[in-house]
Amino acid sequence: MKSKRNKPKIHPVLIAVVAGLSALAVVIAVFIGLAATTEKSPESQAVVGSMVVDAPVTDDAGSTAAKLISLGYQKGSAIKTNGVQLALCQSKEDAQWVVDSMLATSVMEGAKSKFSVPVTIEDGYGHIIGKEEALLLVSTGTVSLNYIAQGGETAQAVCSAFFMDEAAFKTLNAAAGDTIPAGTVLKVTSNAQPLLTVHNEKEVVEEEVIPFETKTVQDNTLFKGTSRVKQAGVNGLRRRTVIVTYHNGLEIARDEGEYTVITEPVQKIVNEGTRKAGDIGSAPSFRWPLTGRISSKFGPRWGKEHQGIDIAVSEGTNVRAAAGGTVLRAFNNGGYGLFVEIDHGSGWVTRYAHNSKLLVKPGQEVVRGEVVALSGNTGNSTGPHLHFEIRRGGTPVDPQLYLP
Repeated sequence: MKSKRNKPKIHPVLIAVVAGLSALAVVIAVFIGLAATTEKSPESQAVVGSMVVDAPVTDDAGSTAAKLISLGYQKGSAIKTNGVQLALCQSKEDAQWVVDSMLATSVMEGAKSKFSVPVTIEDGYGHIIGKEEALLLVSTGTVSLNYIAQGGETAQAVCSAFFMDEAAFKTLNAAAGDTIPAGTVLKVTSNAQPLLTVHNEKEVVEEEVIPFETKTVQDNTLFKGTSRVKQAGVNGLRRRTVIVTYHNGLEIARDEGEYTVITEPVQKIVNEGTRKAGDIGSAPSFRWPLTGRISSKFGPRWGKEHQGIDIAVSEGTNVRAAAGGTVLRAFNNGGYGLFVEIDHGSGWVTRYAHNSKLLVKPGQEVVRGEVVALSGNTGNSTGPHLHFEIRRGGTPVDPQLYLP
């Protein structure tokens, strides 16, 4: 035979409610008696415990307060919204601490914080609670209650009846075991919604990248299977301001503004080769990159092939593009030192080595005679000079055959 599990009987709470209503009836009767002995005067609200009743004010303002106090109600500083008493504190300082603390816990950086309804601190009557408990009440709706165990109940059953977390129950009732004897006074809580709402509005700036597009252009000066970036792509940027509304730290609404473009994206342009292998075009009209003495010619030198010519000049002499084209590379190329390579299309390329300073960047378009570097003595070099090469279809050729 299955045993029935004892569940907590919450009749002490019901008794408390009945007692509260009885007290309320007494207070109303007192107010009626007071009204019968005085002339009619403006109405005001008197707070009885957690309940608010309309009561006439007597000629002796202290008389009503005295009656309430004689019935066991305490006078304190009440936290109110729209005339409704939410909590009663010992002093105005305690009540102000509760209000300030709730605002402080919900403050968000860069946000404008305020209560969603006006909050006032006024004299009130009822049951005074500590400021920490008052803060818990207004911020979470959680109230503390005393519950008298009926006997045979378990801690789990009490938690289930009051929708409490077992860890919180153990914190409030450290001495309670798993089975609770009859008559034990337990601290329990009742959870509801926050009694006050902190309203925050925060401006958030959102940025979004605008991706660049890529355009491909066929180029018959490049061989098939090869390509060259004629123009680098750059992402754009757009921005908007969003007003985010929070209630007690939770986002409830977003007012999203229109995006404003800060920078437009720059299209990437890629040249793709269409020229067949071995199909070399005629040579451009080359010019000398600078004027100087040829210190080393094209061909065999020191047991290997010298793939260009060396022109002896003083360091810092302007080095000019031998023909118009696009800069393929401009960097420190080891033995070549500071190095520039220009593509002139149709399979023709020129190289400029051992410079002291580079004045162009990869992808840059240059015209015939434009200064691209300053001569120098960098890399594997025996003295200030310019090493100059012309390549046809990737193969070095004697520059002097193509220079005027």
